[in-house]
Amino acid sequence: VKDITDALNAPIPQKTANTKGLVRYLIHMDNPEKHQYKREDIICHSGADIEQYFELSMNSRTEIFGEMADFIMDSEIDNYADFLLYCRKHDEKDWFDIAVNHNTLAINKLLDAMYQKHNPKNKNVLKSVNLEEKVTQAKEMKKKGVKVAVIADTLGVSRVTVYKYLNN
Repeated sequence: VKDITDALNAPIPQKTANTKGLVRYLIHMDNPEKHQYKREDIICHSGADIEQYFELSMNSRTEIFGEMADFIMDSEIDNYADFLLYCRKHDEKDWFDIAVNHNTLAINKLLDAMYQKHNPKNKNVLKSVNLEEKVTQAKEMKKKGVKVAVIADTLGVSRVTVYKYLNN
């Protein structure tokens, strides 16, 4: 390679000290004041895989998760599928990555809380907080053919808990 660059009077090739920085520099990812090139426009050769160089740091993921949480609450999204669809349709790659590969429990809990906020339990059905009464209610609802998921939602408990109630 040096023979070629010498013949072309080009700069001397050098091994990169920081491959991640070099790959990100190709699109000016960390320099917002420069023209931003598209990540997908990078052409790799010889089987090179550069995706690892675009992974978010823990601090970045935490910051982005905060943005996602604010968006979910502000937009009153209460369904995981709706949120993923939003991420895909609006090319929110970092959001989609975090929603699928990181913090999924926290996102699901947030979406569940938003769902419960929008769908408060029927106060008449939940008059009692007594465990025995909940078990009785679950068994009566099951006898009437009500699905376990509906029983869980109505009583404000998990499906696992409903199964435990039904097996008592």
